[in-house]
Amino acid sequence: MLTIFNTIIGVILTGILGSYLTNKITFLFQNRSNINNIKIKKAEEQIKAISDLSLYIHKSSSSRRFAMLNLINALADDVCNLDEIRQEYRKKVKKWNIDLGSYNIELNALGFFNLARDRLENKVHENFVMAHNCLNSYIINKDKGVIKSDPKQLEKSNEFLNNVVKEKN
Repeated sequence: MLTIFNTIIGVILTGILGSYLTNKITFLFQNRSNINNIKIKKAEEQIKAISDLSLYIHKSSSSRRFAMLNLINALADDVCNLDEIRQEYRKKVKKWNIDLGSYNIELNALGFFNLARDRLENKVHENFVMAHNCLNSYIINKDKGVIKSDPKQLEKSNEFLNNVVKEKN
């Protein structure tokens, strides 16, 4: 009778204890798996945000660069619709200056403060400003008739633009 009792108790305890241990182990592994899945999802979202921001910065800077090159070429060729091209360039500069603040905020939010400050603000934007000042000086002096055509001024602006592209890469 004792062996039957021991067998029944053994089966019941094994079933209960085995179920409990199995559930506990399964819960721990599922919990770890869920935590890892959450980390992976957050990392994927951050990668997507960085990729999107990178694309926006690239498009915005390329748009401004194209507008400046278009204006430089128009000045060099002395085209008739120069005022339209200058107006388009002004729009691109204004858009870049507005977008630059939001790019810096987004980069800071993603933990890239040094990149925002050192590369975007102090390199890319600084080169845009120098190129803009050089181009502006050329336009002002040309309009005043001080210089008829100074290709060195245009080359200098283009050189700054090339530095901007090198800095982005």
